[in-house]
Amino acid sequence: MRYCKSLPFNNTNESMYMVCLDKNYRILHTQLLGTGTPGEVTVYPRAVVECAVRYGAQNIIICHNHPSGDLRPSVDDCETTAKIINAVSAIGIGFSDHVIVGGDNAFSMFRESGLNVKAEESTARAAEGKE
Repeated sequence: MRYCKSLPFNNTNESMYMVCLDKNYRILHTQLLGTGTPGEVTVYPRAVVECAVRYGAQNIIICHNHPSGDLRPSVDDCETTAKIINAVSAIGIGFSDHVIVGGDNAFSMFRESGLNVKAEESTARAAEGKE
C-alpha cells in the first residue's frame, strides 16, 4: 500500500496503475494504464493482460486514485476488478489486490473489505452494496 501511495497520481482525475510482480512478489514493472475524469478511469482487461505478459508477471496489483479522497470502492471499481481477475486468472497470472488511493490514505479492496480475490461472484456481490 505504501508503494501504491507513492505513485504519481493526478490530483484532479482518476488514474490507474498496474504493478507487475514476480513469483516472490517483487516488483518487475509499474505501468500507467490510463487517466480519466475526476470520477472514473476506463481500463480494458486486454491491456492488463498484454502488460502482464510483456513483463513476465506472475502476479499483479491494480491501484487507482479517488481525487475526492473517498476510499470506498464504487460499483464500477468492483466490476472492473472482477473483469481483470477473470482475464488474468484465465492465463495463470495471480491477482494480489486492488488498492484505492485518496490523498495520503489507501484502501485495500481485498484486505480491508473482505472480498475474495479468486471469486468473481464475491466481487460482484460486494459491488451491489457499494457506491
